[in-house]
Order: sequence, then C-alpha cells, then structure tokens
Amino acid sequence: MKTKIAFLCCSVVVLSAFDALAQSNDFGKSDHKQNLTPKDLRERLQVDGTIIVSSPEDSRILYQAGEFRSWRPSDKDHKILSNWNFENFDGSLHLALKHEWTIGDDGQIRVHFEQFDSMQKLDKNLKAISYGKKIKDETVIVKDFSPVSFVVSADSKQRVVAQFVLSLRRSQELSSASETPISLVDAILTDNKGKVWSEGMNGSGKFFMITTFQGTVALSYFPFPGSAEVGVAEENMIDVKMGGFNLKLRNARPLVVAQERLKVYGAIKVNRKSEHAGSTRMNLSSDPEGFAKDLKE
Repeated sequence: MKTKIAFLCCSVVVLSAFDALAQSNDFGKSDHKQNLTPKDLRERLQVDGTIIVSSPEDSRILYQAGEFRSWRPSDKDHKILSNWNFENFDGSLHLALKHEWTIGDDGQIRVHFEQFDSMQKLDKNLKAISYGKKIKDETVIVKDFSPVSFVVSADSKQRVVAQFVLSLRRSQELSSASETPISLVDAILTDNKGKVWSEGMNGSGKFFMITTFQGTVALSYFPFPGSAEVGVAEENMIDVKMGGFNLKLRNARPLVVAQERLKVYGAIKVNRKSEHAGSTRMNLSSDPEGFAKDLKE
C-alpha cells in the first residue's frame, strides 16, 4: 500500500509539471465594480478593425489581410465615423465600407454599416468622398461588448469578413504626477490652424516654456502661479486647449507610462513672440516661482 501511494503521488506531480506548460491558473480579487456611464464609454472606447479571409464554409481561416485600423470617438461629436476603403493589389479583395459608431444616452453602442461597390477620394485631404452603388445597409446593437463581424462578400472561393474588436482603454481618470518632468525628444508643437510653432525640441524639465514666432506656451504636469488646467498628456502627445487655441505637442517617445493620463497645467501669451519665424527660445525649470516670474517678464 505504501508503494502504491508513493507511485500515485509521483504520478500527480509529473502530470502537473506537464500541465503547467499548457495551462494558466489565474486567481484574483477586486472590489472594483463602478458602473460605466455613457460619458465613460465615449471617452474610453477603442475599436480595432481587421479583414479576415476564410474558406467558403467559414470553417478555416485562409489569411488576414494586410490592413489594420484603430478608431476612437472624436472629441467633437463623441462618435466614430469612418470611410474604410481597401483592396488587394491583385484585385482579389475589395472593401468599401462606411461605418458609424455611436453611444446613446442609454449606454448602448450601435454601429451603422453602409457597404458600397466603390469609394473614391475627391481631394488629397480625404475630406470629400464619392460613393458608388450601395450594396448593404445594416445597423447592429453591440451586445456583451462582443466583437462585431460584417460579411463583406462570400462566394465559392472565399468568405471575407471585416472584424471589429471593441476595447476600453485601461483608465481615463486624470491623475496628478509627483515629480514627473516633461521629457521632449524631437518634439513638434502645432495648432488647430495647421501652423507649426516649433519642431525638433529636446530637453526635460518639471516646467517647460517655449517662445516661438506664434507666441509663448508654458506647460507642466504641476500647477504654477498664473496657470490653469488646460489639457491632457497621453501616450506620446499633450493635447492643450486654451485661449481659443487647440495645441498638440507630439513627442518621438511616450510622455507618460503605459495607459496613464496626466493633467496638464499651462498658460499662453500670444503677444510674446520670438524675433522671426524659425527662432525659438526654450526654458526648462524646476522652480515654480522663478518659472512664473520668467513667464510674466
């Protein structure tokens, strides 16, 4: 009996070792159960799109088309509106799909699909689109936050599906940093009028100020005298809205860690300009009082 018990125990250990190579045992606990509001969904929703080509009977994937897209609701109307046109070089696959995603006040996510036999751009800026004959018109209500598949075509050779995977960006709650500097690597500052204020900026500081031919901008993750909360830092960009301007500071490297979002404080002086176009002055500081004094001068 002792020998049998020893053998059984040993067998269990051996099986567990092999099972560990193929399985994951995940245990967790959390008290987080905050309900998501329509506003939360509009701020956090991301839709990733790809094109899947499978066998006619829809049982085996043949290939994934070389097209990957990602969309987020716009800040203006809080919806996703996309004209998605794609084709293989050999003409074996063509997609001309208009899709519009909305989040109602009831929290439901709806997507309206309109498929056409063709889609053409009428200008270089892609602001004007010409649609061909409409093939399909469907509206889908997303259930259980599940992926949405739209059948583009199906014949005796292949079945083409546009697949949309929904996700929520990890956290949209704005947090305050403790000692995080603004670290710039080949950064560029532009406005909503298409003007480049400065480019090729490099440096790191708790408080950042740049004087350009368009004006002076002071930014920090920390409040400083004369500042106000003006924007958000996310991934490799700082989005600033103040004084009638919508400024974007794009960096060659991430400005914040992972999915983090940080409040941005700042001030702008449009009358404080550099001497000529192409001339810029940058101030990086760790002293809020001295920084604010410099901004006033």
